[in-house]
Amino acid sequence: MEELHKQVSPSTKAIADAEELEEGLHKGLVVESTGIWTQVKLDDGSVVSSRLPGRQRLEDSDYAHPIAVGDWVKIHLENDGSGMIQYTYPRKNGLPRQSTHTRRQSQLLLANLDFLWLVQSARQPRVNTRFIDRCLVACDAYDIPAGIIINKIDLARRTDKIHLQRVIDIYAEIGVPTHTCSVLNEEGLEPIKEQMGGKVSAFFGPSGVGKTSLLNALDPSLELNTAPISSSTGKGTHTTTYALMVEPVGYPKGTMIADTPGIRELGLVGIPLEELSHYFPEMTDPRSKCKYSDCSHLHEPGCGVQEAVKRGSIVQERYDSYQAIYDSLKVPEEY
Repeated sequence: MEELHKQVSPSTKAIADAEELEEGLHKGLVVESTGIWTQVKLDDGSVVSSRLPGRQRLEDSDYAHPIAVGDWVKIHLENDGSGMIQYTYPRKNGLPRQSTHTRRQSQLLLANLDFLWLVQSARQPRVNTRFIDRCLVACDAYDIPAGIIINKIDLARRTDKIHLQRVIDIYAEIGVPTHTCSVLNEEGLEPIKEQMGGKVSAFFGPSGVGKTSLLNALDPSLELNTAPISSSTGKGTHTTTYALMVEPVGYPKGTMIADTPGIRELGLVGIPLEELSHYFPEMTDPRSKCKYSDCSHLHEPGCGVQEAVKRGSIVQERYDSYQAIYDSLKVPEEY
């Protein structure tokens, strides 16, 4: 996993040089990134439109864009009031995905998170456990604690409720915290508020699950734009088009929440096939009983994982997710 963690670490080449330039530099948090320009919030609360020098964008070639919301940076204030990013502080973690534009680079979505909430909805659209499982693998690989929020429980019908309870039970079994809520009815919000106090959190999930509406409910003063579900597809529309970090009012010091654009799928980066099962905690003990040390847990005889699936100690849906992710890592997906 050493190579994997290198991919989320920023280039620190400029740090030594920047020590000589410390005077006149300002530390800030990247709260918005829309491409070349990023918004950096300084210690005094001001927000400065900033950019990277062209040479630095080229040097940080691991990523399509080397700066992400959640990054701590130092900027130099230019004469026109804009900022020039001199260097990025080392990250404690970061969430990458395969770039949608080129397979030679990955895209860094968020950085320096204390917690990532995978937001789903009870209905319109329905909970997608394949998406959840893929994201949990990424979070575990990149040292990001994660949980699940299921919104829109006010829309749940009887069959939805049965499905939801099974989902809750599946993830409780592997220690993933799950909350249900209704933004419309203002139900279930208090436990979520408590979990976010003093932390840097993010909402992550597909369009239409109510990420932005949830953020507005947690802090009504934000008044972020939302949009209704498409009547023709039953899916969400992309109201949020870029990641945005906000500091909600009335929360303990240090509380920050990032809203993110809806994402259909998360292209995993840098996870070797032979290590995939390590990110399914329920496979840890069964894996030790496999006949072959290089078992893929798909077709080999004497596989402890397959036996555990047959006994029901590994949930079939989770095993199906494992198979799907394994296949996707063998054959690059198109995004």
